[in-house]
Parts: sequence; structure tokens; C-alpha cells
Amino acid sequence: GSAVLDAYIAGLEAMLVIGKGVSLAHYEKGWHTTSTIGTIGAAAAAARLIQLDVTGIQRAMSLGFSHASGSKLQFGNMAKPFHAGMAAKNALMAARYADAGLTAVDEPLEKAWGFRDLYIGFDDSPGYEGATENIGSPLAIERYGLKVKIHPDCASTHCAVDGLLSLISEHGLEVHDIDKVETVVNKISYDNLMFSDPASEMQARFSMEYAIALVLSRGQLRISDFRSEAIADENV
Repeated sequence: GSAVLDAYIAGLEAMLVIGKGVSLAHYEKGWHTTSTIGTIGAAAAAARLIQLDVTGIQRAMSLGFSHASGSKLQFGNMAKPFHAGMAAKNALMAARYADAGLTAVDEPLEKAWGFRDLYIGFDDSPGYEGATENIGSPLAIERYGLKVKIHPDCASTHCAVDGLLSLISEHGLEVHDIDKVETVVNKISYDNLMFSDPASEMQARFSMEYAIALVLSRGQLRISDFRSEAIADENV
């Protein structure tokens, strides 16, 4: 109970610092942070849970760095959600390897050929000096909280989906009242939503057009709306 919570919080702190060091540019470059930053942070959490010392935690994170991978090119395919499981598995393995005595470089984040250098570049990221200031005061979980998805698709659609749902509710709109819907998103969201005419369940999760069509035709987004039968529904 409490040991798991402690490890979870430690992992969040690690991911916050790692993410700040490479900045949003890491994600913009095409890396899927769930399986890059997530792997290293989860390795720290696993190492904390099995009560490794500082050296052991460093080694676990370093081995996690060696596992860190995953491109946003996989969005719209089964490999994308698999990245989360892959990160968890690799993090646990990294902690176990470190516990068994497997050595690894003690500065995997900041050195040349390290995480920051290889995954974004020294010139395009702020580095870790400022990222470690006031670490734990407050804790990341206190400062940012935990975000829970309320729609079963890419979060890049959610502002538009919620906005349209609000307009429909506020004005009592029906489908026949609407000629067209235009959405405006930032570049990151635009790049994530790469399937304007989705042909599969996974592609539909990364389609603004499909999400908006669901709102108009079904009034909500449910898990069942991202199955082949729903995608083939001419009413959508």
C-alpha cells in the first residue's frame, strides 16, 4: 500500500524532471513520451519500490534509458497503446537488472550521447539544471494532479469535442441545424490527428473528423463507438 504509493510519487517526480530537461520539443520531434520518459521514470519508481539505494536507482534509470523508445508514427495502430505496457515491462526489467548488479553509466540524462543529447539535442532543450530546482516542493502530483481521460480517443480532440457538446446543449442544436463544423487546434494536436478518413478502430481514435461526427450523430463518445461496426455506420 504505502510503499507502492511512495514509489508511484517518486516515479512522477522523476518523469517531471526528465520531461522538463528535454522540454516539449522532445514530443514535437515525434517521440512518444509514454515510452521514452515514461520508461525511465517508471524504472525509478520500480527501483524505489524494491528499496534500491541511490546507486541502484541511478543504474535502473540508466538501464531504462537504454530501453526508452517509441515513435508517434505508431499513432493509429495497436503499437501505440502497447507502448505503455512496453514501458512498464522494460522499467521493471531495468530495476531487476540493477538489483542483480548489472552496471550502467551513472549520468544517462545529461552526458554526450545521453538521453537529452540523442533524443532532442543540447541546443534544442533547456537541460536539467533548472529542472531540479525545488524538486518535491510541492510534489508533482500536488502541483499538477492526475488527469483522467473522459473520452476514449486522442486527447487532442477533447477541447473541440467538449466545446461542441456544450454548444449543442446550450442552444438545443440538432444535426440538421449544422452545416459544417470547423475546429482550430495547435500544431501538436494537428500532427497527432493524422486520419481524416479512418479505416480502422485505432485510426478512428486519432481522427478529429470522426470524433466530431460521433458528437453530431450519437451525442457522445463511447468505447463501443471505436469498433469496426460503428466506423462502418453510414449515419456517422
